[in-house]
Amino acid sequence: MKEVSQQIRLGVSRHLRNRPGDPQWDSPLALELHNRRKEFLHEFFDGNSSWQVEDWGATDDSKSHEYVELITYIIQLASDPHVQAVAVPALVFVAEIISNAAGSLVAKGVEAIFAPFRKAQTEQKIQEVDIITKDQTRITLSPIDDDADIIITLPNQKQVTIRYNDSVQQINDKANRSGVA
Repeated sequence: MKEVSQQIRLGVSRHLRNRPGDPQWDSPLALELHNRRKEFLHEFFDGNSSWQVEDWGATDDSKSHEYVELITYIIQLASDPHVQAVAVPALVFVAEIISNAAGSLVAKGVEAIFAPFRKAQTEQKIQEVDIITKDQTRITLSPIDDDADIIITLPNQKQVTIRYNDSVQQINDKANRSGVA
């Protein structure tokens, strides 16, 4: 089996629940939230044959960090069941953009990240996620109430914001207005 891999940088913010009444970045609550993110990231990546983490950044630090950056590689083996397309219209749109910019393997990797990372947001394990491809395309998944904004910034600085739960028509309208379509 021939192995192929592509780098994806991930920036992940811990949940910022300590902000209103506990603004200390080094408080016990901030450390607890840092550790919740660490546990989620290890659950997702450890033992997952589709991914290799080259650098965990400050993920495993004993001090709280609001944001950590990981250097990961999406790896595709001939018959890897972990990388599957998801039929959410927003993810189909993101996959098209990423596939054109960075290739289909990276697009599949980004798709594979979205559902579990979105679930971790709703469970308050993480806050915001930045996915940065080798060509500097940036996809940000930012929770908004019971939905999430997906902000796509291309290397040419064109940008579009769609919602995770947008319909195909809403996505197309936003993409056309922004010039990203």
